[in-house]
Amino acid sequence: LGKMASAALHHPADGQDCTVVVLGCQVFPDGHPSLMLRGRINAAYDYLSAHPNAVCVASGGMDDSEPITEAQCIRDTLVSMGIDPGRIYLEDSSTSTEENLAFSAEVIRREGLPTEVAIASDNFHQLRAGVWAEKDGLTPYSLGCASIWMLGPGYWAREAAALLYMGATGAL
Repeated sequence: LGKMASAALHHPADGQDCTVVVLGCQVFPDGHPSLMLRGRINAAYDYLSAHPNAVCVASGGMDDSEPITEAQCIRDTLVSMGIDPGRIYLEDSSTSTEENLAFSAEVIRREGLPTEVAIASDNFHQLRAGVWAEKDGLTPYSLGCASIWMLGPGYWAREAAALLYMGATGAL
């Protein structure tokens, strides 16, 4: 858990313009972001507002219950909050954290964007996301957001189990 906590606290340096990667999460049937996705979008918005030269990759595909891709929901919400759509790139094919980072890395390389990435996701998710980012040649930083407090222990435990699995399969 110590490594998970330190990853969540590994923020970009002041004045550093990273490429923000917003990791997808559930979109409601009406097309609005879930509470967890809203937290990730808000973290990205705060960073992009403070760093007007920074750009963003909205990452996430679509499952059967979602009317639009997670990436499109992220983009639409950021634009509605005042972020210039020209600063937002879409990665709308991924279905897992591993694919979020791999496919976002492809967008980053193709577009010539900074490979230092600020990952907008929940704090519990930062270590695993950072591992995948490094495997894809990116330098990860955290734009972590807090989860609903009563769900936190379950999410941290699930994430620890995912990291153990990654270790057992050689992915770590």
